[in-house]
Amino acid sequence: MRSSTANRRALASLWLCACIPAAATAGDFGGSIGVTSDYFYRGVSQSQGNPALQADLHYRSGGWSAGVWSSRADMDRDEGPASEIDLYIRRDWTLGNNWDVGVALTHYTYPDDPRTYSYDYDEVIATAGYRSRLFGTIAFSPNYTGHAQGRWAFNESATSYELTAVQPLAGKLSASAGLGYYDLPASLDANYWFWNVGVACSFGRALLSVAYIDTDRPRESGYGYETVPDGQWTGSLAWRF
Repeated sequence: MRSSTANRRALASLWLCACIPAAATAGDFGGSIGVTSDYFYRGVSQSQGNPALQADLHYRSGGWSAGVWSSRADMDRDEGPASEIDLYIRRDWTLGNNWDVGVALTHYTYPDDPRTYSYDYDEVIATAGYRSRLFGTIAFSPNYTGHAQGRWAFNESATSYELTAVQPLAGKLSASAGLGYYDLPASLDANYWFWNVGVACSFGRALLSVAYIDTDRPRESGYGYETVPDGQWTGSLAWRF
């Protein structure tokens, strides 16, 4: 799971923001390390149903943060596992007592990707949070490359829209629900909705979460070697430092 300084890779990242106080102060290094039973990104499995180790290391100072996030990512089931490494820089602001906003630039790269074409791409991500309970995210990529339903898109634009609500429950327990829409290049004809619900519990700097993730597209509808699930549960455990 990614820390709060990176863009929200999964539902648990928002729980991490809401449930665990930041360990690093301004001008400090911080990060997280964790494992997930299946690495999902916008409703799509990136690890072919396999567990994935994930880690983040970042530096924060004066509202700015920069870092690197990595995960196992099985991009080709026939040629073995690959990895994903994301490099990011982010600026956050607090507006009054209720709002937090941020803008990030992230470069996604797959150094061990066995596929014929490079899937590396960039995104500009804008986020807004209201009282740490309601979060909205818009992510725009100018150079998305992908494959779906026998069609290809090379260095085309794509936009993702997400809305997530987090509700504290008893003690350190919280619930969350999210809805998103991925507007992919028109050449793919593969736009889709994705959503998730789940619960999380924090223990000091550790966070345990379970979520149900689904999309409105059938299994194996495309996206290269990635899998669109017909609804699937996933669990994650992370520790933030």
